[in-house]
Amino acid sequence: MSAEEKNVFLNVTVTDPLKQSDSFGSYIIYKVNTSTNSQEYSFSQFSVLRRYSDFVWLHDQLNFFHPGTIVPPLPEKQSVGRFTPEFVESRRRGIEKFMSRVTKHSILKETAVLAAFLHADDAGFTQCKEQYKQDRAIAAGSMSNWLESKLTSLSSGSASLEKTAADLKFEEVMQYITQLETQMQGVSKHTSSLVKQNRAMANALFEFGQAFTWLGQSEGDGLGAALTQVGNTADQLSVLATENAEAEAVHLEEPLEEYVRLLASVKAALKRRQEKKSVHLNAIADLDSKQNAYNKLLGAPGKEEQATSKLVQVERCREQVDKSKLEYEEVSENLLVEFERFKLEKAEDIKQILLNYVRLQIEFNKKSEQAWKDLIPHLKNISSVNSSMSRVADALLASGPGGMDQQQQPEFVSSTAKFREEDMPPPVPIHAQQGGSNFRESDMEEDEEDEAGV
Repeated sequence: MSAEEKNVFLNVTVTDPLKQSDSFGSYIIYKVNTSTNSQEYSFSQFSVLRRYSDFVWLHDQLNFFHPGTIVPPLPEKQSVGRFTPEFVESRRRGIEKFMSRVTKHSILKETAVLAAFLHADDAGFTQCKEQYKQDRAIAAGSMSNWLESKLTSLSSGSASLEKTAADLKFEEVMQYITQLETQMQGVSKHTSSLVKQNRAMANALFEFGQAFTWLGQSEGDGLGAALTQVGNTADQLSVLATENAEAEAVHLEEPLEEYVRLLASVKAALKRRQEKKSVHLNAIADLDSKQNAYNKLLGAPGKEEQATSKLVQVERCREQVDKSKLEYEEVSENLLVEFERFKLEKAEDIKQILLNYVRLQIEFNKKSEQAWKDLIPHLKNISSVNSSMSRVADALLASGPGGMDQQQQPEFVSSTAKFREEDMPPPVPIHAQQGGSNFRESDMEEDEEDEAGV
């Protein structure tokens, strides 16, 4: 790659999802924005409107015409709740990630189908779809001959190839990807549980704060103010926890889910290699069958015309064997390169995912710590009010009945002037002082009646 080619960039963003409707129902369209300095495009910046099914079409074409590549995954379809703002935005991010991976792929970014997808207007894009439909029909027609030949191979004996070093390598790759997929699914599952629990914690903090706010309002003194502040702090922490949980969903949960889908794409690429191998084996089996039929006719009296016809078939089958072998080897070679690229990108991707998560936790915990620290002075104020009341009580007890002289009185008055009337306990009714807490007026009446009776 030359220095000039290295400086070529192709950046794509997906923005402005908008709900539309037609006679078939409702759907979401997305604005696909391209910025590039590539000479393959007439403009450096341009935009088109595409719906989700258009991205699915692009994904299918890349898979079909480039079997030796790992085509990035699209976000999965969803039938329920697909028009909610949360789902639409999540899908937009997933589609943008798909486009980012495609435009950074050394092979896929150069494809004609991608160029048409990015810049063709509605009429041109419809025409492009029709052309690719015809191209796929032609390719599928040629492949159908080998599907038919499979029946022949089953009846005449299937061909086989000795395992090569590449075959052993791909077996190792498949085993590694299968194990990695299982482990990554477990990580993704528990990450989703973590995000769900953090959302629940945010809601619990809100309810916790609300309860303390109500408790503080019922007090109405210094303690009440402090309790209300506890409620405000919990509410603030609830907002922080909610924001953090949503950030975790975007920067941890979604990337891990996308990586599970990416591993499925790797397995699909390996499967396409196996399909190419099967086509090659069927071609060999078909050639053997035609060759045997030709050998039987060769030299047989009166069978010259049939032998000539079989020879033509043999030559055609030999061409197909050579073609299928070349395609199989190209796919195998490209896929080995793709797997090495996947391993390098995987290490970098996971590193960035985890770094983003760690930074989120650091920032969240810093803000949480500061919120708790800001609460401490309000709580300490409760202790200073109680200690002031204790000092007044101690002064009263030390003076004794009538023991406070005129010199002590001004100090006492100045110390008690700090308290409001409502801070003092309510006066105890006289009858409660005389008769205790269980004394009732009805009891007094009964006693008077008893005295009168005596």
